[in-house]
Amino acid sequence: MENVIRYMNKRIAELLAPLRVGYGEPVDYKGLEAYAVVRWPRYTKDSGVRSRKEELRGQIEIYSRETNLYALSDRVVSFIKGLRHKFALDNGQIVEVVGEPEANLLELEGWNKAHIVFQLRTLNKEE
Repeated sequence: MENVIRYMNKRIAELLAPLRVGYGEPVDYKGLEAYAVVRWPRYTKDSGVRSRKEELRGQIEIYSRETNLYALSDRVVSFIKGLRHKFALDNGQIVEVVGEPEANLLELEGWNKAHIVFQLRTLNKEE
């Protein structure tokens, strides 16, 4: 799944440009008007026998100092539309987005926050 994470990190950075994107590590947000943090909680595999399908959950938090929550909402909708339903990696592995990504918008003191959660699954080439 490491190759899926590498591909998705690159894709997420492209979809969220020009935001600064951190991958699990803390972001030095001082002076930034907006930034994003990407996390990949541990993925699951079939125990005992190697699973033919592996799943991975992605979480993205976007923080923005924009006072207009709708501007952040537009960015989230654009990001979700940018996720393909299925894509192939260079090694021929096929990955699909499972279901619809979920997004929540929050107004915090001095920040607006979007929390996006999506699920990926690897497929066999014949699926």
